[in-house]
Amino acid sequence: PGPSADGSDQSRRPNTTYRQAIWQLKTTIAKLVHLQIDRACREQWNATLAALAPGWVVTTNYDLLLEDVIPDSSALLPDDMMPIPRRGPVPVFHLHGHRLDPSSLVVTEEDYTALLRPGDYRQRKLSLLFAESTVLILGYGLSDVNVLSALDLAGTYATRHSRRVPRVVQAFWTKDGKDKHPWIGNHGEIVLPISDISAVLNEIGVLKVKTLASAERARCLVAELSSDADVRRLFATDATTSRLYWDALKTHAEVVGNSDVLATLAMVLD
Repeated sequence: PGPSADGSDQSRRPNTTYRQAIWQLKTTIAKLVHLQIDRACREQWNATLAALAPGWVVTTNYDLLLEDVIPDSSALLPDDMMPIPRRGPVPVFHLHGHRLDPSSLVVTEEDYTALLRPGDYRQRKLSLLFAESTVLILGYGLSDVNVLSALDLAGTYATRHSRRVPRVVQAFWTKDGKDKHPWIGNHGEIVLPISDISAVLNEIGVLKVKTLASAERARCLVAELSSDADVRRLFATDATTSRLYWDALKTHAEVVGNSDVLATLAMVLD
């Protein structure tokens, strides 16, 4: 065919369908995000994230840089089942797909619309993660409709005793972040001003190690109460011993919630 009504030469137009064009676009994006990280940077972040030991990671990035810097991690596609294991590889959930499977990339309007289908697995899973965990959001604003929807749904889940309030902390980079105080955002999240992401993650890692050690001490104290009659007597009669145990138990309410612990405390108080 010759020139069209608008003067363009139709003979030069590729005979490509819409689906073929989308596939070509996604495969091109997958190639472009085949990124590598240099060794020094990898080692630095390996150490930081090993100390932090996240239970899971969610990202909208197509690349696999996170898998490169998080020790013992595995990439999951949007529709993959995403367990939260106590041990094993750290699941990195690619909400918008990843480069190893170009068809999984969320790029077009149709792709984004599919995320909003009622009962969509990734949406439901994301809301459960928000509800069941303390979430730190890095390098991402709360503007994505899927994330906002999951956060809203997380706030509707209820326990036997009260409604569960999602614990979401959004790191907000600013030049003088360390001099600013956190505030509550429009969606109930805690906005944490930061100026150095590496320093913040290192600090969290140190606090996590201290908290785990403190919780383990609380469990050991409870074990002593359960097994040692002399300790139980001191707990009930000696103010110093009693304060030591109560301070540990008050700091770690999750330890007290165990039925065996409650039975032990009831025995001591009797």
